[in-house]
Amino acid sequence: MTSAVPVIVIALTLALGWRKNIDMSSCFSDGVKKALGVLVAIFPNILIMLTAVSVFRAVGGMVMMSQFAAPLLGMFGLPPETAQIIFLRPFSGSGALALGSEIMAETGVDSEVGKIAAVMLGASETSIYTVGVYSGAVGMKKTGRLIACALLADLAAFIAAVWCVRILG
Repeated sequence: MTSAVPVIVIALTLALGWRKNIDMSSCFSDGVKKALGVLVAIFPNILIMLTAVSVFRAVGGMVMMSQFAAPLLGMFGLPPETAQIIFLRPFSGSGALALGSEIMAETGVDSEVGKIAAVMLGASETSIYTVGVYSGAVGMKKTGRLIACALLADLAAFIAAVWCVRILG
């Protein structure tokens, strides 16, 4: 049934356009043109972000930063195994997901650390990436406060993930 939903939505959209006598082909073309304009505007930011994250991970920066911060994270009750997720998630969702998969493979999906990693991934956002892409698309230059708020929200999500897993088991 769920595979029929896109077909139903498209059919209803076409039927509504036909009923209101709207040229759906030109509307679709206009939408594609606007989307390509947005893609051109945000692509440099995406490329820079992905390259920077890849280089940082390749030179071992993520591991080194995680080892350095593990004692501080422990003060908040955050397991040291999840430190890399905490630092990578704001930049890269797929990279953090890969780290989460590694953690779950090592510790088990039913382990406390595995559950915490899973909830962290679901409760947080790729905030730096999102701010970079969308602020670049609209030409926003001053993003310092926005990034600070986004990172605080991610930190709150990480801490809440630990508490929720520990309370709810």
